[in-house]
Amino acid sequence: MQMSIAPYEAQIRAKNLGIAETSAVVFAATYEGGLDIPGNTDTCTSEAREGTENAYSVTCTHGTDKYVQSVTRAFRLAVPDEGLAKLVGRALLESSPIRRLHVSRVSLVPTTMNGALMVTTISIMRC
Repeated sequence: MQMSIAPYEAQIRAKNLGIAETSAVVFAATYEGGLDIPGNTDTCTSEAREGTENAYSVTCTHGTDKYVQSVTRAFRLAVPDEGLAKLVGRALLESSPIRRLHVSRVSLVPTTMNGALMVTTISIMRC
């Protein structure tokens, strides 16, 4: 009786894809929002994304021969306070080094007060 090995090959590819995906997620999470420029590892290579500031992509590969699987993910490094100040209408005027910020609430619902159009507050919390 002959049996196909296609299910076995699919299982190997799925396993390799899972390992590559895990590697890419861990790599991106390690550098996301940080100050360190990412370097290459044995299984992952990173490069700056064209046309974007502080943005990188990482491609992680696992497997051999016809079972090689690759995954690419994107991530950003920390954004300088000056860039964030422009983004939120010069709300951050402190002179401080680059930091991680967590936007806890953004509400851009237009409202009127005494006939003037206003935008509700943006809450920013320093981490």
